[in-house]
Amino acid sequence: MEDVNFEVNRHGLTKQSINRFSECTWIHNHKNMNLLGSTGIGKTWLACAFATKACSKGYKTKFFKYFEFIALFEKAVDNTIDKQLIKKLMTFDLLIIDDFGLTSIPSAVEGILLDFIDNFSMQGSLLITSQFSYDIWYEKFNDPTIADAILDRIIHNSYTFEISGDSMRKIGSFDEIATL
Repeated sequence: MEDVNFEVNRHGLTKQSINRFSECTWIHNHKNMNLLGSTGIGKTWLACAFATKACSKGYKTKFFKYFEFIALFEKAVDNTIDKQLIKKLMTFDLLIIDDFGLTSIPSAVEGILLDFIDNFSMQGSLLITSQFSYDIWYEKFNDPTIADAILDRIIHNSYTFEISGDSMRKIGSFDEIATL
C-alpha cells in the first residue's frame, strides 16, 4: 500500500482513503469494495495491494480473473458440484474478481452465482475491479431479476472508488519516442 503513486494524474483515489481502507475494517465488517475505471488506471494493482494487506492481517484471500471465476461456476454447474464450490469459496474472507463484466454471464451460471453471493455477503467481502459503471453491470446478466438480486447484495454493501486519469502503463513507459 505504501507504494501507491499519488504523484500521477489520477482522480478518485486519495492517500487518506488508501490508508483508511488498508486497515481492512471493511473486510472485518463484511463490506465490499469496487474499483471502477478505464483500462490501465491501476485497478488490478490496487486490488492486489489490498489483498496483500488483507493477507498480512490474517484474512484468507483468493484472487480470480473474471473469466476464471465464471469458468469455475460453469464447471460446477456442468458437474453438479455447485454446493461443493460454494462451500469451498465460503472459507475465504476476501475474494477478488478482477475485470468484472468483460463478457456476459452465462444463463446457466446465474442461479448458482446468486446462491453464492447471497451466502457470501453475510460472512465475506468481495473486491471487484471493472471498467464498467454499475448500469452496465446489469446488462451482463440474462435474467434481470437475478441481476437485481445479485447486484443489490454487491453494490449496496460496497465502498466504490471511481478512478480516472491517465493509463499507468502510458505513464510508466520508458519509450518516449518509438523507433524501429
